[in-house]
Amino acid sequence: MTIVITDILAGVPHGASLDIFTDGASKNNPGPAGWGFVVVHEDTAVHSASASIGKTTNVVAEMTGALRALESLRERPDINATIFSDNQMLIRGMTEWLSGWKRKGWRKSDGKPVLNADLWKALDSAASALPAVAWQWVRGHDGNEFNEMADGLASEAARGAV
Repeated sequence: MTIVITDILAGVPHGASLDIFTDGASKNNPGPAGWGFVVVHEDTAVHSASASIGKTTNVVAEMTGALRALESLRERPDINATIFSDNQMLIRGMTEWLSGWKRKGWRKSDGKPVLNADLWKALDSAASALPAVAWQWVRGHDGNEFNEMADGLASEAARGAV
């Protein structure tokens, strides 16, 4: 599933910077799961999306939310994006561990295969298609309006309401 938000971003200037808040949720981990993201331009939410993804883990739901957000920008490769997530594994994976995993043939420092390598590879590819992607951790459930919106979307999707 790829969501393209070209029409929504038509008014966003070439080379603009967007903040994208992503989240994932899994009830009973693993269990029914969903993802959500909120696209923010100049402190205003301009788009959001979410979907349920069946039974999986919270980490897979978190990664899928970020992936779907990046994929949604496919038609706007001029966009600079900052992905905000309250999941430290996602942020650290993309900012600290990814290059080592790639260098070691998708193996961790202990020699074991990287879990969810297919999603990490897809995230790497989607992020590489944009001129600049930054990854930023945000404290979850701490009153950040857009993080709370993404959390609500993911949780609702996990409950099958979307």
